[in-house]
Amino acid sequence: MTAILIIEDDAGMRENLRDILRLEGFQTHEAADGRTGIARAIELRPDLILCDVSMPGADGHQVLAALKGNPATAGIPFVFLTARSDQADIRRGMNLGADDYLGKSVEIDDLLAAVRARLQRAAEHRDARGRFQLPDHPEALRPLGPFSGFFSDFVAALPATAPNYQPTPMTPNYAIAPLDEIPPVPCPCGLSRRAFVTPDNPVATIHLVDARVDTQTHYHKKLTEIYLILEGRGHMELDGVLHPVKPMSTILIKPGCRHRILGRIKFVNIPVPAFDPHDEWFV
Repeated sequence: MTAILIIEDDAGMRENLRDILRLEGFQTHEAADGRTGIARAIELRPDLILCDVSMPGADGHQVLAALKGNPATAGIPFVFLTARSDQADIRRGMNLGADDYLGKSVEIDDLLAAVRARLQRAAEHRDARGRFQLPDHPEALRPLGPFSGFFSDFVAALPATAPNYQPTPMTPNYAIAPLDEIPPVPCPCGLSRRAFVTPDNPVATIHLVDARVDTQTHYHKKLTEIYLILEGRGHMELDGVLHPVKPMSTILIKPGCRHRILGRIKFVNIPVPAFDPHDEWFV
């Protein structure tokens, strides 16, 4: 039976949520404050968490940060249910990794629809990971360049260079590029601005990446990558394990490591040796 943990300090609200969910066939567990909620989530590993924001002990944002920072609970869908409607407050919760943000005046049908949607998405993610098995010979995986399918159409519509982008020619000792002016191209993580990707530079490249939500798990056979998180909070999935990341987090990713980034995050990626679009393998 699908288990839902309700973290809510208002007893009446907590009981209403419990009754609604039980009538729909869900198993429910309850916590009356944030600290108890954290402990119950770690103990029970529920399928979904409904959490208030304003609570004694630890507020909802602190609960979310604690659970997303624990690999055992980081993947549990987390939905805020609150009377607050401030956009900055909502943005803070989403940046921390909340899956949804519902008002306490939400209609029952909308509440149940949101719960079922998050559970369905989590189930699809588990199924996808369950089907994944890295072959003994990575060559058995079909290489998919970043410009296939939808991406190829997108890239075809992009200008070769931005209107004011004039790259400095590579000299024997240095090169300079305005990274923020380079036109973005699709990549497994979202959109990437790539500097120094030229035939005469085999050493390294640097990419400024805006990650989208639905990133693709992939790996490289030759490239080592260094990520530096600039903006946003989320998680880095490395060989199936989720690790929380925040601004100034740095990640070294060696060849063969299956990886993707989760969350709306801006980061710098430095591939060594220089980026090769043929060395992207999807799983």
